[in-house]
Amino acid sequence: MRKLNDFMKFTDQALNQFGKDVVEQSQKRLLRKSMFQSNKPSRGNLYNSIKYEVETMENSIIVKFPFMKDVDYAKYIDQGVTGKDPGDLPKGALWYGKQRNKNTKSPFKFGSGKGKGYIKSGINKYLVKKGIRGVGEKRKGLIYVISRSVYLSGIPAKFFFTKSFDNAFKKLPPKLVQAFALDIKDKFKEFTTS
Repeated sequence: MRKLNDFMKFTDQALNQFGKDVVEQSQKRLLRKSMFQSNKPSRGNLYNSIKYEVETMENSIIVKFPFMKDVDYAKYIDQGVTGKDPGDLPKGALWYGKQRNKNTKSPFKFGSGKGKGYIKSGINKYLVKKGIRGVGEKRKGLIYVISRSVYLSGIPAKFFFTKSFDNAFKKLPPKLVQAFALDIKDKFKEFTTS
C-alpha cells in the first residue's frame, strides 16, 4: 500500500517551506532588541534549538516545532510573564508600579504557585554568561535584587514564535491549495498516461 507522502510531494514541500519560514522568522524576531534590553540578544541555546519537523504518516502530514517543549523557558520568552506586583518594588526603582509584560493575555504569572521557582538560578547563569562579577554576599545580593525586580515586574513578551507562526500560517492556505492541486494534477497525468 502506498503512503500519503508518495502522492503528496508538492504538499510535503509546501509544509517544509512553512516550517523553514517559521524557523527563520522566529530566529530573526528572537534577536531583535526590545526596549527593555541594553544589548542586542545573543545566539544562545534557545536560538540554536529553533527547528521544525515534518512527520509524514500513512494518512496525514504533521508540522511540529519541538523546541517550544524542549527548551523550558521558550514559552515564557514568547508569551511573557506577568509580574506579581510592581508596586512592591522600592519607590525609586525603574519598574516601580509598571508591568514589563504588556501582554495581558499571557497565561504565565509570577507568584501563581504553578512555576518551579528557578528564577534565581536563571539569573545566576545569565550573570555568568555576561561576565558580571560579584563575590560571595555581593553576588547573592545582586542575584536577589535582579530576581526580585523580574519577579515583581515580569518578563516582556517577545512573541518571536507566535507572530512568526501566525504570519506563515496566513500564507499557507493558498500555497497548500496550489501544492495539493499540483499533486492531483501530477497523479492524474500518471493515471491517464499509463
